[in-house]
Amino acid sequence: MYYFLCLISCCVNLKLCLMHFSKLLGHRSSEHF
Repeated sequence: MYYFLCLISCCVNLKLCLMHFSKLLGHRSSEHF
């Protein structure tokens, strides 16, 4: 059970990190054009 919760939290953190990264990339690309 604990392992499962850890896995879920890891997935959530990854998603947030990806969202933040894509946001930065989008801002940069929009700034570039």
